[in-house]
Amino acid sequence: KILVLPAAVDEDEINKFLSSHDCVLKNKFVVANRLVFHKRTDIAVKSIKGIDAELEIIGNGPELSNLKELAKQLGVEKRVVFKHDLTEQQLYEELCTSLALIMTSEREGLSLITAEALSLGVPVVVSSNASLPPEILKYCLRSKSEDVHHLLAEVKKEAKRYRQIYTEKRKEVLAEFSGKASSSIYDEIAKRAGIKK
Repeated sequence: KILVLPAAVDEDEINKFLSSHDCVLKNKFVVANRLVFHKRTDIAVKSIKGIDAELEIIGNGPELSNLKELAKQLGVEKRVVFKHDLTEQQLYEELCTSLALIMTSEREGLSLITAEALSLGVPVVVSSNASLPPEILKYCLRSKSEDVHHLLAEVKKEAKRYRQIYTEKRKEVLAEFSGKASSSIYDEIAKRAGIKK
């Protein structure tokens, strides 16, 4: 018998972080993923061109030099910051102080980083090429890949309103994707399968 358990965020860890950190919004958007072609991080770099905000790219990979060169070609290299090797706490800090997480990957599972951002009350901007399952996609702000910059401009303009909306949504996300939710699912599946813990 095979048990398939959903990916989960740690609700206690998320709540502990939020209770001890003041997530003051900064004028920045964040991308957090491995820097490989199918993650399409170039969409985020192109989208920030007309936005008066910083883009923070967290991750490492073979596309790093190409993304730096793209930022230079677009004249936004001073507003595109690259970081990597962050601790979980540092990652949460970067997420919770951002205007939104940008998700553009063409190949993705549930996307744990998306669930974590939503659990922190951070809006997630998703491009039409992003292959997220409907369970997580329903919580995201969606746009055609070529129009992501319009959505980013809207999120920046209405930053406080979007943060309020997503602060409320985080409760739903935690109810669906927290380790506690996964534990109850495990218990139910195990019970049906006749497996003792």
